[in-house]
Amino acid sequence: MSYIVAIWEQPRTLPLPGDPASASALMEMLYRVHPGPNALLMEYVARITARFPNLGECDDAECVWSDGPLSGDGDEAVLNLGLQGDKCHRAMPFLVETARALGLSVFDAQEGKAFFPDGSSVGESGPRVTDFETTVLDALTPLLAAHGYARGPHKVQFIRKHADGWLGVTLRVDACWPPRFEFYLRPEVTYLPLHVQRTTIVYGTPQAYGENYSRGAEHAYPQRWTGEAAWPWINKNRLFTVRSMSELRLTLPFLLRQVETTLLPLLEQCTHPAGLDAVFNPPNLRDSPFFLQDDFNGYERGSRNVLLGHMVDNPRLRAICDEVERGMAGLPEWSSTFHDTRQCIKYVRAQRGWDTPS
Repeated sequence: MSYIVAIWEQPRTLPLPGDPASASALMEMLYRVHPGPNALLMEYVARITARFPNLGECDDAECVWSDGPLSGDGDEAVLNLGLQGDKCHRAMPFLVETARALGLSVFDAQEGKAFFPDGSSVGESGPRVTDFETTVLDALTPLLAAHGYARGPHKVQFIRKHADGWLGVTLRVDACWPPRFEFYLRPEVTYLPLHVQRTTIVYGTPQAYGENYSRGAEHAYPQRWTGEAAWPWINKNRLFTVRSMSELRLTLPFLLRQVETTLLPLLEQCTHPAGLDAVFNPPNLRDSPFFLQDDFNGYERGSRNVLLGHMVDNPRLRAICDEVERGMAGLPEWSSTFHDTRQCIKYVRAQRGWDTPS
């Protein structure tokens, strides 16, 4: 079985990936560009084939390569190495060591690991925090600390615990092509009474959530909370997009104002049931910053809307049930998320004496 390892020289204008998913996304971008022959990749091939000879230059039983001969003189940004699956363990330490010595990076897609010239890696010990993230996080820290948020276990998160759950802010950064950084802040809300109620209804027994702040967390993405504020470096998807560290520093004052005037007040509402209900259940549920359209249409998560309305006796509760049911019409039955939402609506209708939609 062939084992593929990718080697590349990181573009100077892009941050190193902070996690395996970002490394994989970066590979997809770099595979689409052809900057011309790279002397470092040619030198790399010369060094590794001096240690592990090319296919056809050694006994087949001893050769570690699954294809070749390797040259490194192509115009692609990424050099792919095909290894024999049962021999890759012999070659990988040397391949990584040699790449780092030349200022190159290595991505092992099979293991979901990336190795960088500065000696850091991702996929082995959690997310890697890059200089780009550090600059943003250092700017955010005093503001968020003044509102009770502390740095979380994954370094790119800020967490604030309150009596009934947690609030969180996570920084997400992607490296893109043409060279630029795209980043955004993702608000996160965990309200434990809501999840205890849901598990009681769906499974019959409340779950013990312990100290895991991300358990049952709800996320809001940038286009759902940043609004339409005009700024040179916010793109149509409401992501901050900058091409350099100097542009990043110019955006930080604006970002901090958004956090203080928009994001923190939004999160502050989410510490009690009435505030949560107001955030999650506007007249049109799609207007909520926490209404996310990912794999389906967003209504599959409607159990939290229905149960929040039930908890606070929202006068629009019946209309909320109706809207969620209409939104889920025709969606498949196999997903546990769909099942949970339908079960919660059924429970609330029974509690309220509503047999059918209004």
